[in-house]
Amino acid sequence: MDDDGKRRQFTRVVHGGKRDAQAALDELKAKVSGIVENDETVSDYLDGWLKWKATSVSHQTLMNYVSAFNVWRPLIGEIKMEELNSSHIRKVIPALLDGRSKRTVYQYMIMLSVAMKSAVIDGLIAKNPLSGVDRPRWRPTERRALEPAALDELWTNIEMVDDGSPQRIAFLLMIDCGLRCIECRKLEVGCVSDGFLIVGESKTAAGRGRRIPLTKRMSRVLEEWIEWRGEIGASGALLVHPDGQPLSQRSLESWWWAHRDKWGCGDITPHGLRHSNLSRMARHMGAHDLMRWAGWKDISMALVYVHDDDQQLLNAVERMQNGA
Repeated sequence: MDDDGKRRQFTRVVHGGKRDAQAALDELKAKVSGIVENDETVSDYLDGWLKWKATSVSHQTLMNYVSAFNVWRPLIGEIKMEELNSSHIRKVIPALLDGRSKRTVYQYMIMLSVAMKSAVIDGLIAKNPLSGVDRPRWRPTERRALEPAALDELWTNIEMVDDGSPQRIAFLLMIDCGLRCIECRKLEVGCVSDGFLIVGESKTAAGRGRRIPLTKRMSRVLEEWIEWRGEIGASGALLVHPDGQPLSQRSLESWWWAHRDKWGCGDITPHGLRHSNLSRMARHMGAHDLMRWAGWKDISMALVYVHDDDQQLLNAVERMQNGA
C-alpha cells in the first residue's frame, strides 16, 4: 500500500520459465508478509536434497553424492543457504586440494553445483555459488606404467575393499587381464571357462571374442563373485550392483576417483591400469601374443610395448641349434 493506504500494483519482469516466475513470486511474498528469516544451512539443504535425489538415481550414484557432500560439509555446511555465495567456495578450494587430485576436486565441485542448481530453481538462492568459481584444471597425461610390485600392491588394496561392488571386480580384471572398461562392463554370466576368461567385446581381426588365461588369484575372486551373482539371476551381465543394475561407465570411474588418492594413484586413470598390465605382459611374451592378449586388430600397437631385445634372438638361435 502507498502512503494514502491504497493498494499499489507491483510488477516485476522475470526471465525464464514458469518455475522461475513462481520462485520469484514466492520470494516476493516472503518479503512482503514479513516471514522470519530462513535459518536453513547448507548442510540441512544437502540432507533434504539427497532424500529427494534418492528417488531418481541408482544407489551407487547416490553414494557418490554422499561422499562428495561429506567433504563439503566441514567447509561450508554451517553457512546459511541464503548467505552462500561464490566467495565462500573460492576460500575453501585450497583446503579441498590438500591431499586430493585436481580431477577429484573438479568432480566434487560438479556434484555440489548440481545440488545448488536445484536450490536456485526452488528460489532458496538467487544464483548458483559455483557458477562464478574457476574449477581446477589438469592435463590428462598418462603416468608411466606401474611397476609389477606396485601393481600387485594395488591389487591387494582393491581386493580388501569390502563393499560388494562390481567396480572392485572390474579393476582387478584390468590389473590382471588388461581389460578395457567397456569389456569389463559387457562381460556376461558364463564368461569363465576352464581357467580362461572369454571376452566378447574384441577388436581382433577375426572379430571373435578372445580367451584370456586367468591367474590363480583372479580365478578365486571370480569364483566367489559368480557364486554371489548366481543368487540374483542366472543370465545377463556379470558385473551388476546388488539391486541388479548393470555397471555403468560413470559409476566405474567415480569409484576409482573416490579411492585412488589413498593408494597413491592420483594420476592414474582406469585405462592406466590396462596400460600397466600390458607393459608387464610385454616382458613375458612377443608382439604377436601381446596383440592377442590385448585384443588389437593388428600388431602395430603391440610393437609400442615390445622392445627389441637381442637376447630373445640369441635364445631362439640356441633353441634351434638344440633341435627344439
